[in-house]
Amino acid sequence: MANWETRFTKIMYEIASEENITITTFDDWAYCFEKEGKRAFVYGYQFGLDNGAVSGILKDKAAAYELMNKAGIKAVPHYCIMNPKFPEFSSLESSWEIMLAYLEKYGQVVLKDNLGTGGRDVYLVKTKAELEKAAHIIFERASSAAVSPYVDIINEYRAVMLDGQIRLLFAKQRVDSWKHNLGQGSIPIIMDENSAPCMIKDLARKAVDLFGLRFASVDIIETKEGCMILEINGGVMMENIAGTNGDLYEKAKGIYRDAILKML
Repeated sequence: MANWETRFTKIMYEIASEENITITTFDDWAYCFEKEGKRAFVYGYQFGLDNGAVSGILKDKAAAYELMNKAGIKAVPHYCIMNPKFPEFSSLESSWEIMLAYLEKYGQVVLKDNLGTGGRDVYLVKTKAELEKAAHIIFERASSAAVSPYVDIINEYRAVMLDGQIRLLFAKQRVDSWKHNLGQGSIPIIMDENSAPCMIKDLARKAVDLFGLRFASVDIIETKEGCMILEINGGVMMENIAGTNGDLYEKAKGIYRDAILKML
């Protein structure tokens, strides 16, 4: 699907028209909104409400985990493994030995692009052969990988946060996959915030408070050991939600509208 055909792009243009905002774009991926002498920008799904350095940290799964861990926020461990093509950024230990040590420690691990999104280049690894294959695929395209212990997930939730408020909360129902990504086929089950477990809401608020985030989505998993953060997304992607039905299209549009108006 070309950028100009996406629901996100359609929503951006609709909001601009309805709010009398001038919109200019580059390839419908970088947006400039102008109204009454004020200017605001959106890049991809990244809105100009948050600090650029923080946005960079959130894209780095290992860095985000380390900061959450040090702050006492329960999160799924992510450990950075640098691509061996860049030895100047690697530790003295070999990347293979580090990954192998984690596999031996946990028995099963998830290996993914450390900066990736959407569930792409994410592999469940149980053997040395699977580890080697996954690492080769990831390092063909990525500068670093993240390795995590495999966690048996009971449920996964996403909270879309805007200025400290949960604006959208839903569970991700898996369909024929161990991944919960909506882009990989999972189905969103919309939840009422008032009836949602307190731990989910508390973790989401702790996550945005730690990084000083205004607009973000927080992925939280439920396990036998309790709830923990899987990752925090500085880019708020509601493409799949908006395509579920007309009501959710308007819900996503309303959240994006508020974010744009807050920038202006």
